Amino acid sequence: MTTKNYGLNGIGGIVELGKGGPKLYNTSGVVEVKTNAGTLYAKLRADHPTDLNDVVTLQYLKTRGEVQVTGQINGGSPPAAGTAGRVFVCTTTGGTFTVKYLYLDDGAAWVEVIPSGGQSIGVTINLTGGAITFDGDHAYMWDDGGGNWIDIGPSSATGSKHILQRTVDIAYTDTGVINIGAAVSANGRVSGVWINVTQVFNGTAPTVTIGDAGSATRFALAAEIDLKTTGVYKLDASHLYSLSTQVFATLVPDSSTTGAANITLYYAEA
Repeated sequence: MTTKNYGLNGIGGIVELGKGGPKLYNTSGVVEVKTNAGTLYAKLRADHPTDLNDVVTLQYLKTRGEVQVTGQINGGSPPAAGTAGRVFVCTTTGGTFTVKYLYLDDGAAWVEVIPSGGQSIGVTINLTGGAITFDGDHAYMWDDGGGNWIDIGPSSATGSKHILQRTVDIAYTDTGVINIGAAVSANGRVSGVWINVTQVFNGTAPTVTIGDAGSATRFALAAEIDLKTTGVYKLDASHLYSLSTQVFATLVPDSSTTGAANITLYYAEA
């Protein structure tokens, strides 16, 4: 017999799910899932998280941290699933497959993984012949704004190179050339810069550009950063330095008496 009571406001601190099934425990305000005997934890399965407060599944985690892509999917003739743990990228749309999306082999089928901003992958072999191509032994980062995988440089055979940072704080009292940390090392590939304006520059037309000795605006034009409005400005790049090179900002505060920002440069070493 099935009994439902939708007006019930409370239940006990231990709830058995089905006869002899796992139990939910309220332990000092923490919900725990245990076996019926209560001595061991039981598995809890859920869908992929879509909100900042959602729980994260193992499948979600395995496709977002140090992800190694070892093959490609042509949507028109996809390879058979059956080797659990593989992650492929779709290079040609077809059927239920979407180009640029990742697909995890769960041992029986391909499970779609929609890329998220800042996610990085390491591609182990050259992927060619599709609508998009990837260079083997390279790392790529997903750009939400452009909807593309951005090449951020070579990756190792066992994992993507770590993304390194150079940072500097700037203020209305600064002017002219300001180095963004130490020089980028030889064979370093810059993947982007973030400028966080934390306090408005109140001058008439304050500006900042970001670049190097070869081009003072290589990574950011004055028109791309509004120093008179607080916020974070994210600019993508893909520039490889063959020699160690100092990247710098050029600030014109234009008589500002307030204003502050910090600049972060992202790059990977070969």
